Amino acid sequence: MNLTVYIDSESTKDLEKYAALEKKSRNALIREAIHEWLDRRNATKQWSKAIMEFEGMPDFESFEAGRKVLFQPADGAFP
Repeated sequence: MNLTVYIDSESTKDLEKYAALEKKSRNALIREAIHEWLDRRNATKQWSKAIMEFEGMPDFESFEAGRKVLFQPADGAFP
């Protein structure tokens, strides 16, 4: 798919400089930048490995233990 993007002259100069250093086309660098940005955005929609593997803290009361002290909601409190 073709897409037209307007970039200011200073950014264009920087892009051309880095394209030459990387020996890549400007389009290739722009595609890489978009992919990296999308990957970062999509990564924030998932729990990290550290969270998924967390097994709790042995000396800390469980979350469910707090339910014992909760009051029953009043009738009609939740439609």
